[in-house]
Amino acid sequence: MRNNKTENVKVCRAALLTILQESKNRVQLICKKYLETGVVPLETRGGARQVDKYNIKKDSIKSFIKTFIPVQKHYCRAKNKHRQYLPSELNITKMWKMYIEQHPTEELKYEYDFFRLVFSENFNIGFDAPYTDKCSTCTRLECELATEKDAGKRETLKLNLKAHKVRADKFYKLLQENNDKELILSYDCQKNLVLPKIPDQAAYYKRQLYLYNFVICEGHSKVLLNSENTFSYLWTENQYAKGSSQIASAVYHRLTSANMENVTTVKLFSDGCGGQNKNTTVVGMIAHWLLKDAPKHVTKVVLLFPVVGHSFIPPDRVFGVLERKFQDLSVINNPNEYTEIIEKHCTVVKLGTDCPVSDWKTLTDAVLKKPGQWHFQFRKAKKFIFSRSKSNPNSILVQGEANYVFEIGENDIKIFLDVACSDDCRRLQMTLDWCRRNAMELNATKSAVLTYTRRNDPIIFDYNLSGTPLKRVSCFRDLCVTMASDLGPGEHIALICSKDNSSLGFLCRASSDFRSPKTLATIFKTIVRPILEYASVI
Repeated sequence: MRNNKTENVKVCRAALLTILQESKNRVQLICKKYLETGVVPLETRGGARQVDKYNIKKDSIKSFIKTFIPVQKHYCRAKNKHRQYLPSELNITKMWKMYIEQHPTEELKYEYDFFRLVFSENFNIGFDAPYTDKCSTCTRLECELATEKDAGKRETLKLNLKAHKVRADKFYKLLQENNDKELILSYDCQKNLVLPKIPDQAAYYKRQLYLYNFVICEGHSKVLLNSENTFSYLWTENQYAKGSSQIASAVYHRLTSANMENVTTVKLFSDGCGGQNKNTTVVGMIAHWLLKDAPKHVTKVVLLFPVVGHSFIPPDRVFGVLERKFQDLSVINNPNEYTEIIEKHCTVVKLGTDCPVSDWKTLTDAVLKKPGQWHFQFRKAKKFIFSRSKSNPNSILVQGEANYVFEIGENDIKIFLDVACSDDCRRLQMTLDWCRRNAMELNATKSAVLTYTRRNDPIIFDYNLSGTPLKRVSCFRDLCVTMASDLGPGEHIALICSKDNSSLGFLCRASSDFRSPKTLATIFKTIVRPILEYASVI
């Protein structure tokens, strides 16, 4: 044997074999192999000899499972954020069969039990439940896409489906934004909770008392939901109806109770239910709060509604947890039993007791126009913007937008290019095609082509939007200024003079009985003169 100084030391063979409990032949065999190869042979007795073989197959199964893309699961608490879900069409058996088809060689084949063991031990994956409330637009477009044979129409359907999903995703991206100067509130009503809840078949056909649960979540969609940022407003149908006034009262109570320190913008997210959330009652309540009760540093409130069919918001996660808790109880006889469960996840507020209820509908109907008489299309609006008026401190400006991104001044898009040859025209057309491919909606009926040139033979090209030809004009009105193709002011001057003469004629007819020159001068400077001086050089 060798000591620490790599010197050979003689030992008693009998003592060594007795201490190591080894036979003389085994020791001689090891010494012989060491003299022949210079390497001490490894121990091969016992242990898992096929570990490497199984590891290769395990790695193959893991790589296969990782090729599946998980879907987003909305009805879950934030503490389960590491849990992933595969589409409901899949299960472990189907995945195993797919693996066998892709790996026909015996080296990588394995039985179902081993595949399931690798799946369970190495992945935190579940399978999504089948959709019960899938978007009707998505369903219709997917069905049309599956049956359409024409390549051109299929391309159009794919574009429409992609644009629809991109627009829906934009709502969720806005809900995910985390800004210290913004307060985000999302709210929704849970389905009616029946009283009493009993396993009696006859009770299903009888009229039962409903308990209403309206939940408001504070914070963006990725925040951990708990009783500190989740508020449940409860009332029974014999106390109040589930209408716009009750919803407005609950939201108003939350706005007045929330911490608004350093907040400049409040964002409200809800579904587009007309009887509860999207109506003039809620709009009027928000305008009243911003005008009368909001801190001065809060300058804007934004009310957002999702694309129909894509309305999963944080309160839905709370509803999913509560409904699983309710299912564990076969009998619920009174509202307090519901309340005890809800209090474990939310801060409970009793409507009418802890939160006063006002008749917001009557108040707003007296001062607001009907939705059809507003300056924008109320039904199509997905974004309402409330801001304080700079000219009149006692009024609130309300702006409605059909898109989530665009605001005033951003709906008018000008695409221009210096055109010297036909290739430049084609590049400009490619820009229009890029807008279509990237789900940037442009209205062909409101678009026009205007060429600025002084040449007698300008380059003419037929531009189109998704196959719809764009009309060519010689002048176009932009921000109340008429721009002519030759950049001459004649068209603008003629239009302004016509409009000013009309205003002046109205002024003469309406003030024929006036005798004060000062009054007439004031009216002239207020109505007629601004038209002449608009966009003029100062």
